[in-house]
Amino acid sequence: MGTEATGTQKSNLDIPIITVSMDESAPKRVRFEVEELPAGLGISKAEEDKELTSEDMTESSTQTADGGEEGEKVEEQNKSDANDPPELRYMLPKLDDVENIEGYQLGGYHPVTIGDIIGGKYKVIHKLGFGGFATVWLARDTEAQQYVALKIIIADSSEEAEQRDLKALKHLERNVDRPGGNFIDIPIEDFWITGPNGKHLCIVSEVAGPSIAHLTRTYMTKISLQDVRRMALQLTQCLAFLHSDGVDIGHGDLTTSNVLLELGRLDHLPQEKLLGILGEPVAAKVRPYTNKTLEPGAPKFVYQPADLTKLSKFYTGNITIIDFGSSFSLYDIPEECGTPAQFCSPELILNNKNGGESDLWALACTIFEMRAGEPLFECFFRGEEDVLVSMTAVLGPLPEIYLCEEKWTWLQDETGDGEQLLEEKVLSIRGGGSEDEKSALYDLLQKVLRYEPEGRLTADEMLRHPWFSCNFQSNNYTKV
Repeated sequence: MGTEATGTQKSNLDIPIITVSMDESAPKRVRFEVEELPAGLGISKAEEDKELTSEDMTESSTQTADGGEEGEKVEEQNKSDANDPPELRYMLPKLDDVENIEGYQLGGYHPVTIGDIIGGKYKVIHKLGFGGFATVWLARDTEAQQYVALKIIIADSSEEAEQRDLKALKHLERNVDRPGGNFIDIPIEDFWITGPNGKHLCIVSEVAGPSIAHLTRTYMTKISLQDVRRMALQLTQCLAFLHSDGVDIGHGDLTTSNVLLELGRLDHLPQEKLLGILGEPVAAKVRPYTNKTLEPGAPKFVYQPADLTKLSKFYTGNITIIDFGSSFSLYDIPEECGTPAQFCSPELILNNKNGGESDLWALACTIFEMRAGEPLFECFFRGEEDVLVSMTAVLGPLPEIYLCEEKWTWLQDETGDGEQLLEEKVLSIRGGGSEDEKSALYDLLQKVLRYEPEGRLTADEMLRHPWFSCNFQSNNYTKV
């Protein structure tokens, strides 16, 4: 294999230093968007007793009319209550990039405050991210004196995560010495905690950088061709490892959100120095929606995730693959799917047919987004329907076998332009790369993005494609 896409080269990835808008007069510790508070999260009694004003309140479509006719039947009231939307418990925070705070309830998120000690030794110093099923925190192991990523899963999903996510990772850990296995995020440890919202599984991993999705979608970063080819090669090597004999695992959620930049060790940095690079945590106070006090399961504050692009100088040039919560054995394939619609194969959307071939489809979509800086298939408000329309426009009409169910017959009118639009999309990618390189990428993608699952290149076959190995500047590329 050629040297241009090797997995050991250092990166020339040009990541801009994105800074969060800061008020120079704000405290130099945790900055609060709702109000200025003293350093160290102290809140005065006056603030605790402060009455919420009408300006602080947010109108809600879930509010019900006052009163009702006397003598209304109890069963009618119960029926009305059952049809009402759930009542809001918290006011919307003045931070956009935070988890749904209504998820802080029994069975939901575990409330965390900066400075908390989790699991007896992990001191929380910043927030790394969040999802619908977990929050992730930057913590310091006070015993080993190292920085870690601490993932705290919502209570209702913790048992399932232990059975699926951890089970798959422990199986993979026994095989990571194989080629491609080194790109998988293997946990350092896991443990359980009990909080006001239930029992939560905690998974401790090494700290990684931003995801490809954050680079391309949030920061609109254009990744260099050299870095794209190297990362795409590593990702394909990792999928070949997962699908190899004896491993036999489907990832089930292979997207740009689950491909992170690997970081070198940060442990030599004092906490003050690391926070000086990342910036102090930005917090907003959580307020009850009414004048009631906060529920026991509510956090005092919510936090904006750190801007991990600020750690770009610690990038090793490698990637790390995360989130095996939707993984499955290739010998026991489930019908359900955790893959976002833009990365779903047609058989997964239309026939609920999952499998290793769907991983390959998602891999091709991921490689395109890494190279182009935008998703291959468009998705707006209709989710899967939008993706299917975009899919037929890019790849041509779907085979009849996919349109048997009545709810999909409308797709027969979506004819598309065959592979011509795929080629056009690839050849029109901006930001460097020769025509030969783009032609090679098109050749690779069109051999994976086949409607018939059995017609797709395997990950092993993809690794032998010249897009990964040729030096296109020397004009030695020949289509295969």
